[in-house]
Amino acid sequence: MTSRSSLVLLLLLLSAGAAEGQASAGASAGAPEVGRVTWRATGGRIDASGLYRAGAQAGRYRVIAGLAGAPADTADIAIAEPPGPTTLVSPPRPPSLAGPSRSPSPASPPRPRSASAARGVPFGASQVWGSLGRSGTESFDLLHEGVRAGNIVQRIAEARRRKVRLLLNMTGGHDPYMSSSGGIHQFDMQRWRDSMATYDRDRIKAAVAEAVEDGTIVGNSVMDEPHARGQGDGNTWGPQGTMTKARVDSMCAYVKSIFPTMPVGVVHQHQLFEPSQSYRVCDFLVDQYQYSYGPVTAWRDAALAMAHRDGIQILFGANELNGGPKDRDGTWDCKEEGGYKGQSSPNCQIPPDSLERWYPILARAGCGFRVWRWDPVRTNDPAYQAARRAVRDSLAGWNAPSCARS
Repeated sequence: MTSRSSLVLLLLLLSAGAAEGQASAGASAGAPEVGRVTWRATGGRIDASGLYRAGAQAGRYRVIAGLAGAPADTADIAIAEPPGPTTLVSPPRPPSLAGPSRSPSPASPPRPRSASAARGVPFGASQVWGSLGRSGTESFDLLHEGVRAGNIVQRIAEARRRKVRLLLNMTGGHDPYMSSSGGIHQFDMQRWRDSMATYDRDRIKAAVAEAVEDGTIVGNSVMDEPHARGQGDGNTWGPQGTMTKARVDSMCAYVKSIFPTMPVGVVHQHQLFEPSQSYRVCDFLVDQYQYSYGPVTAWRDAALAMAHRDGIQILFGANELNGGPKDRDGTWDCKEEGGYKGQSSPNCQIPPDSLERWYPILARAGCGFRVWRWDPVRTNDPAYQAARRAVRDSLAGWNAPSCARS
């Protein structure tokens, strides 16, 4: 029998909400009002002394602890075989009793899976949905897509039918969350929260919870490249200091207040955004490799070391369209770099032979692998198709961890 609690998350959610000027439900300007502790369980029972007593049926159950005026917390209970009537486990402590410390587990490469394990390492790309089923996409079973509240339930059902997994980007985009004041163009947290709040519907929450449980949803990313800063063109979020890891953590906390079981993360290279600081709420990092970062194994190991330090997971990836060697000879043809031109000079694509070598090295060490991005013209010739099939086959015998925190 095992249990897992996320009490620290609830404390951080309260503080993160207050830091953004909006306390979480049940919190005032000070501490949340504490009332009587209540317990309930989805299987088994809680006795008068507060101990959980498992039933006779094996399976997965939850114990929920609550306080008046504070968020509830849960512990997952896995009963591996029918236990005796005296099998006990302590239920989760309510937020007022939880200590602030945490002990993250090392983020280590997964072990090869057994023949009975399902599905292997999620492998896919962003912006694939419209091309799904066409030539070149048959190796993908992970799609990173922006999905709005109006169609997310339908999209989940369709993904399940097609046997693909979803890395969601619920709020998506960039421009809708920017505002100008005093000539400064920067990220507006309230606009982002208002967009995220459109998903706070019972039907959506039920569909997401079910999809997380059955593996259809891998997680949700709250933002792309928060390190991008300045006042120029492109997806910058504002002057330096606009985005911090603490602020991104508050975004992850807000998503978790709506979808408590869904892993929530952010997209950026581990070395580019406040590497000395730690995420304390966000579960995972979508970490994207390119040739200019140096040897792939050393870069991977540095990412895993940071993940180990912070107790997060890494969903590795690669900048396939522009992440190969740069063409520096004055003629942008990428012939010496593999023969595949990138989107703009002097960028070259990751060539198929490098793709076939690099992707498994990264993917086997994380909770998935996402390519930026699917391009049916640039990266869909026979050499790329064969390389992707080789990657897919090399991952089939591996079992990836969840993208939830260690």
